[in-house]
Parts: sequence; structure tokens; C-alpha cells
Amino acid sequence: MADALHEAALRLLTGRALSERELAERLERRGFAASAVALEVARLRQAGLLDDLAVARSTCAKLLRRGYGRRRLAAAVARRGVTSSAARQALAEVSGEDEQEAFERALKRVLDRPRGGQTLPPERAKVIRYLLARGFPAWLVARAGGSDEPSDDSPSTSFD
Repeated sequence: MADALHEAALRLLTGRALSERELAERLERRGFAASAVALEVARLRQAGLLDDLAVARSTCAKLLRRGYGRRRLAAAVARRGVTSSAARQALAEVSGEDEQEAFERALKRVLDRPRGGQTLPPERAKVIRYLLARGFPAWLVARAGGSDEPSDDSPSTSFD
């Protein structure tokens, strides 16, 4: 039984990096006993095959590249079930500059959407809701919305 558990765990880990909780839940859903799963998770952690901090960092990096803010990163890391210390550390490593770049990607994305020949959405509220839903703080969204004169090298940030 231990060999079958170990093989199942390794198969699951070949698909993508999993947090300890994700792996344990998947193994238990496959019918393995919780006590045996806990021992296997500890064994894999000791072997360096499970690393909640690496999962949290990877999740944050992926979402930043896709244009999401810190709140959305925190929610995604929590859903992955990483330990709270790993989640705190990964989120602490996200700089303000990283979040600003993600914000600019999200803003560019919403402003570049085709709108019947218009560059900007007709309602400012749609843009604001979009950016807030992507996890950016209200102060950052408001600051971008208040800019009347964008620089030549950055996307337009006026929603009016």
C-alpha cells in the first residue's frame, strides 16, 4: 500500500508543483488513509519534492505576469493551501514595482479591448471594476484614473 501511495504522489507531482495540502487532499480523494498520506507528505517534504514557499512564489509570479494585484495574489495563494508562513513570505517578496508593472499590464489590457472603434470603454465604472477585481488597491486605481496627461511611453490612464 505504501508503494502505491508513493507512486500516486509522484504521479501527481509530475503534472505540476502542488502544495502539501493540495497533494494530501488529492491522495485522500483517491482513497488513501489520512495517516498514511500525512507520512507520505512528510517524506516528500524531507526529500525536497514538496515546497510550499516555491508554490506560493510561482503562483505570485504567474499572476503578476497576467496583470493581477496583491489582493488577488493573496487569495490565489490561500486557495493553493500553502502554509501561512510561506504565503506571507512570498507576498512580502512582491515589490511595489512588481505590482505597478502588473497594474500597467492590466490597464493596457482593458484599454486595448476593441469597443466598436473606441479605445476607451464608454463607462469609467467598468474600467474601475475591472482593475479592482484584478486585485489592485483602490488608491492605485484612483491615481491612474485621475491622470489627465499620460506620458508618451506609458499607456493612457485617463478613464474619462
